[in-house]
Amino acid sequence: MLITSDFKLSSAQGVRYTALYSNKSAVVNDVNLVYSSSSDKLDGWVTYTVRQIKFPFLYNSFNRIMRRIIYPDVYIFRMEQYKKKLRAIFSSNTFENVIIGCTPFSLLFLGKWIKTNNPSSLLIADMSDPFSFNMGNKGRPRRVRIGRYIETKSFPYFDKIIVLNETIQKRYQQLYPELADKFQVVEQGVDEDFINRVNELTCSNRDIAQFTFLYAGGFYKKGRNPVNLYNAFELSELDCKLEIYGNIRKINRPKNSNKIKFHKAVDKMKLADITAKANALILFDNEYEYQVPGKTIETIALG
Repeated sequence: MLITSDFKLSSAQGVRYTALYSNKSAVVNDVNLVYSSSSDKLDGWVTYTVRQIKFPFLYNSFNRIMRRIIYPDVYIFRMEQYKKKLRAIFSSNTFENVIIGCTPFSLLFLGKWIKTNNPSSLLIADMSDPFSFNMGNKGRPRRVRIGRYIETKSFPYFDKIIVLNETIQKRYQQLYPELADKFQVVEQGVDEDFINRVNELTCSNRDIAQFTFLYAGGFYKKGRNPVNLYNAFELSELDCKLEIYGNIRKINRPKNSNKIKFHKAVDKMKLADITAKANALILFDNEYEYQVPGKTIETIALG
């Protein structure tokens, strides 16, 4: 069983879940998914929806606002909804493995309830970004303390805690040495459909008129500040340009010029067409090393 929130199959989590848990060579039994909602079809999965959302646009807008206020996330108010759905499922089913997909990190609270009611199941937390030392907590000691408290209370109930690289693993092992053996690395992987489409189009679509750099992702005032990147292009005398695609807050966007163009996020397959036209991709590192390696792996796969 996989328990998560709502997600898009083209998102980092969607790619991860379908790659890991839909692989018939790795997964012997069918996958049962318990999730909030999804606009994507999940072929071959037995799905249970915790709650249908009548007005997804309004819900998502509200969620974005509340994420800045509620810590760790709004799912902290939905534990009873998940427990009610899980109680009904467990009453007529047994599961060898129960995997909780994080984010949202509030789902970690389900660990104690599940392990108490189903002690024979192997309980796994599949983390994405690290929690207590997440980049979003940088410079926010109160959030770090709350994150550590939640981890301290939740992690002991899990049999395995999956992280995305060895640096994250070592940091968690330093924080919780008594749980060191529980932290295991399973890397992010890539969306093969995206990679194949880019590679198919690259030779015929590449822009030869002007050397184009592409960055697709986010920027933040703390931890991933783009000011020096923007300055480098504005001051350069080379015949090149920077194209940026992403959901980036206004304060971190560049001023459009003949050197830099900003565009809002686009569908991943449309991004594949854009990527094929670029001459080079930019990898923008965080200020510290605890980042997800998915973008690096994807860039290497694209050659």
